[in-house]
Amino acid sequence: MDTKWYLRVGRAAEITNTKDRRVYRALEIMPGVLAWGTLIGLVLLSMYLPAAVAVFIILFDVYWLVKVVYLSFHLRSGYKRMSQNLKVDWWAKLKERADWEEYWHLVILPMYKEPLEVVEPTFRALANSKYDQQKMIVVLALEERGGEEPSRVAQILKEKYAQKFLKFLVTVHPQNIPGELAGKGSNETWAVKRVKEEI
Repeated sequence: MDTKWYLRVGRAAEITNTKDRRVYRALEIMPGVLAWGTLIGLVLLSMYLPAAVAVFIILFDVYWLVKVVYLSFHLRSGYKRMSQNLKVDWWAKLKERADWEEYWHLVILPMYKEPLEVVEPTFRALANSKYDQQKMIVVLALEERGGEEPSRVAQILKEKYAQKFLKFLVTVHPQNIPGELAGKGSNETWAVKRVKEEI
């Protein structure tokens, strides 16, 4: 038996073992039970133990105050760093390296069911970038479970942008690969494997 069966389970109904299904369902409803239990419990307990409920609420408020202060410091720090990075002339910084023209880029763009209007600006930006597009290998990584529409979008993009890059590849990640968790990461991994085969 596959020891990682749980990687292919998305809901309790997919589990055949009754005991495992009950455990899964209990864990699935736990966040809701805890949230509602806390709210209802505070109302009920405030009638019998008002001092204990008041202490709990004050401690809970202090916890959230500390958490908000902590997050706000990191938010400000991140914003400050982002502002500094936006002021840097990255093109000039790249040219400071003697070997900058030797770099090649493999650009993997995973796509599920995004429409052309969402995906095309990325290709337009790559095609209009200052970096030599003949040193870019662009891969549009589709999902088989996305259906026919992504393939149609990929064909339009390939016709419009393929000649602008060194290579323009379209890969299709098959669904239901044993032992694999479906998602963006597995799609990107599949795309890299296909690129290694073709280049």
